[in-house]
Amino acid sequence: MLTIVTGNPRKFEKIVGYLPKNLEIQQQDLDIVEIQSMSIDEISADKALKAFEIIQSPVLVEDTGIYFGEYESFPGPFAKQAYQSLWRVGMKRLFQDAKNQEIRFRSVVSYMDATLQIPMSFAAESIGTANFDFPNAPIDLHIPYMSFFCWEWADEVASMSKSISDERHHRVRAVKKFGSWFNKK
Repeated sequence: MLTIVTGNPRKFEKIVGYLPKNLEIQQQDLDIVEIQSMSIDEISADKALKAFEIIQSPVLVEDTGIYFGEYESFPGPFAKQAYQSLWRVGMKRLFQDAKNQEIRFRSVVSYMDATLQIPMSFAAESIGTANFDFPNAPIDLHIPYMSFFCWEWADEVASMSKSISDERHHRVRAVKKFGSWFNKK
């Protein structure tokens, strides 16, 4: 039994849809104290280790950070707090005079079981640019950055796209990397 540790049903559904079909899967929401780090890789691995210590069976966790090219590690794992502080207007100001308009989403999936010394982590990124030229772009309050994120392979803001190619989505690619490793294990 693999336990996906998340309280987010949307995240759980997305992850389950790309895991190997032979896995027995359950969801569990755990109150894990998150380490304070600018590294989403460290945060994900630490959560997997702590979740395994609690559950004592195989666990999978996923975390995503958002990184602005002009500001290197900002907002990183603190994307939610940054958006809630600045909102879309403040975000637009951050990018107004920025030379580097790049935005990266980085997802890290970490797995831990009794056979491992440390969690195995699998990462993937989606890269795009900031585009505030769509003032009426719908804002998904779960992922508000999509209202101004333009994928590197698209010519429109992500939230306005009819469908986002799962093959290019950071979370999906990280989960698929895990699935490939797990099937070989």
